[in-house]
Amino acid sequence: MNARSLRRSAFTLIELLVVIAIIAVLIGLLLPAVQKVREAAARSKCQNNLKQIGLAAHNYDSSNGKLPPGYYGQLYPTHSPQNAMQDTDYPLAGSAWSNTSWLGVLTPLLPFMEQDNVYRQFTAVNWNPRSLTPAYPSYDQTQANWVAAHAKIKSFLCPSDDLESVPDRAGALVSDQIMTFTTGTGSGSIAIYAWNATDVNFGLTAGTLGLTNYLGCAGGMGVALDSDGWKKWTGIFSNRTETSVVNVAASDGTANTLMFGEHIGSRKELSVPARQYDLAYAWAGAGIMPTAWGIPDADLVNGLAYYTYSSKHSGVVNFCFADGSVRVLRKHVQSTPLIFRIASGYKDGENADISAIGG
Repeated sequence: MNARSLRRSAFTLIELLVVIAIIAVLIGLLLPAVQKVREAAARSKCQNNLKQIGLAAHNYDSSNGKLPPGYYGQLYPTHSPQNAMQDTDYPLAGSAWSNTSWLGVLTPLLPFMEQDNVYRQFTAVNWNPRSLTPAYPSYDQTQANWVAAHAKIKSFLCPSDDLESVPDRAGALVSDQIMTFTTGTGSGSIAIYAWNATDVNFGLTAGTLGLTNYLGCAGGMGVALDSDGWKKWTGIFSNRTETSVVNVAASDGTANTLMFGEHIGSRKELSVPARQYDLAYAWAGAGIMPTAWGIPDADLVNGLAYYTYSSKHSGVVNFCFADGSVRVLRKHVQSTPLIFRIASGYKDGENADISAIGG
């Protein structure tokens, strides 16, 4: 019987190199597709987060007959509901930190987002937007409130962003936010009250506060005075507002009015020229964002402006409208923000084709 010897064949070096090259090409072709799928999933999750926030706002409205205030700031001397400010209704000066919580719009929504355990940790808070009696200090001056504000709430964070994971991001400036106006000038500004990330309060640093990518829509410049031109574009949320879904529906319509949008803060790595610091918004204290400056184009100043909506999504920013629907709007240059501004006002009486800046 003849014995037959068997020899195992092997790849030559050239064959191996060819196979490796083919695999490298395939990986190169697949990576962009994988990244697109990943971003599409992240964008969808971000939209779902906004959907949850919008639904929580509607449920709050159903329970209270009005939407929550944009934030609990200074009380106006003669407070008027539904944003019906007069020139005499200017915030009381010098009373900011001694008599109100400075909590933002997301905090009263917590019970409607399955976050009642966090909400119940807040103590010494006067939730009545028309009253400072009893008067309580800002939330950073009460230990229980400061601790509660450090809760990390996943549905307040856009998965395309990295607010909580980048050390320099969460470790620069974490902020409260209010808006102020110059009487009779038609102009306004955002005043940022920020902590350094290393500031320690009740044993916890400001840099570990829970953050958010989502803010309520203040309209053009929030609640402007009657003598200011920005009054026309009053938004749903501002200081101690009591706007309701019924108010919005009876005015410009819920499907045409912005309610919440996303924001990535001031990012020095995205800024032109580069900023010296990062700024993120703490969900407990941050409330509103204006639309006066449009949505900056990503290639120009996106990430520079702490006073404009922004995102890490390619070319678009997600928004929740007052009817609860979530749609994307394109990032656009600041010279053409009027359609965006009209959509942000809930009672300007103007109709704008939002598809002109829709994604």
